[in-house]
Amino acid sequence: MFRMHVLNTVILCGILLFCTQCDKDVYVDDNCQYASMYMFLNGDSTDLSVLHSTLQRSSSMGEDFKLFTLAAIDKEYKIIFNIKDVHTTIDSSFLENKLRYNLYTYNKSSLITQPLVSVGKYNEDHYEYAQSDTASITISSINENKLLITGEFYVKTSQPEYEARGKFSKVCFLSFK
Repeated sequence: MFRMHVLNTVILCGILLFCTQCDKDVYVDDNCQYASMYMFLNGDSTDLSVLHSTLQRSSSMGEDFKLFTLAAIDKEYKIIFNIKDVHTTIDSSFLENKLRYNLYTYNKSSLITQPLVSVGKYNEDHYEYAQSDTASITISSINENKLLITGEFYVKTSQPEYEARGKFSKVCFLSFK
């Protein structure tokens, strides 16, 4: 009985040690260390910390699309990207870790119902998001193997009025297939 308990403990410790070593191979350690993101908001520059960044594939109501999302914060503001890349047919490009276009734009008078870039200001215990009027995201590069994305963004809002532009470089993302 005692030997069985010791054997189980040794096996459990071995599994935990193995899993701890496996975690060191996760791409986050290698890829995210060089990530940077900043924005100019109403004339002031601020560095942003990326909270999450993902590329997902989905089929909904007969539409196949990739959805790239990114959220970043500083001490006062939160910025969110939502790029919906619609595919008319499922082919090999649907599984690739990239988006089809380099430029994505939004204008509140267009048929697109979801803002491309949203800006929220922290207020006590939550973020209050401004109404996006126009926005754009330019993707300058995507490293499909290391899952890194680089580009620029712009957003102009009303209620309250903000004008923000910025850059993101080598931001890592998770890809869900």
